[in-house]
Amino acid sequence: MMSGCAFTGEAGVVGMETDDAARGGVALDGYAFEDLDARVQASATEITRCLEDELVAIEIDGKWRGVDPEYRLHALSMLAVSASGNGWALDALPEAEVTRAMTSDGFIPEMAMNTLRAFATPNDDGTSWALDEERVCRALAERVLRDGVGLKNWRLVDMMETWRNKLSEIGLGAVEVREEYLAGLALIERPEKSTEAFVQTFIAKDLPTEPQDRFKALWALKPRWSMAELEPYLKGQARPGQTIESQLLKHCRVIQGKPVLYSKR
Repeated sequence: MMSGCAFTGEAGVVGMETDDAARGGVALDGYAFEDLDARVQASATEITRCLEDELVAIEIDGKWRGVDPEYRLHALSMLAVSASGNGWALDALPEAEVTRAMTSDGFIPEMAMNTLRAFATPNDDGTSWALDEERVCRALAERVLRDGVGLKNWRLVDMMETWRNKLSEIGLGAVEVREEYLAGLALIERPEKSTEAFVQTFIAKDLPTEPQDRFKALWALKPRWSMAELEPYLKGQARPGQTIESQLLKHCRVIQGKPVLYSKR
């Protein structure tokens, strides 16, 4: 629902109508919380947590919308430029000044705050934010990985170099890229007879949400998985009363060894 009305910085959407029924139920200007509460089978607390923490959606004029990924990266870039130009420490970004600077660059105040929520954590002083390097790195890694969809024999060292360059392009070259930040974004293979590691784009949020369909997608990519490989793709997928272990018991066959592997049941 949120991706269908993603905010791109424009005041409106070309062709926007007020009657969302004519568009298959997609409200291009977003959804009031009451509408989401009526449509989504979840508690108000769960919906709020999803909007604010998982999707980092934006609320404009009382309507909730997703944020276009490219526009979000553009906003991050402008935040980094403002920090560099104004001499702000990345672990003490002043909220009021960030909002003023980004507003002067053409962003609405809500987007300035959304960018801080997406890529930083509030400090105890209540007036500043600390850039979250992992969130920033994962956002740029996803961009690089999507550009590399379908590449064969993509060396991990090459991917990470491109990743570092993306960070440098937006003035965050001092931020360190780490292989563990790729969890749930890519699959890393280390062939036994090779000194190289290879990376393949495989983004968890693009997979089906139904457990059976998600496991089908996992098996289609490769027949055997270690727990370390599986976990990022199952995290947050357990239904109420379920655990990752119960999903594994239902959908997987265990192959004992070092490490233990899981395959299609």
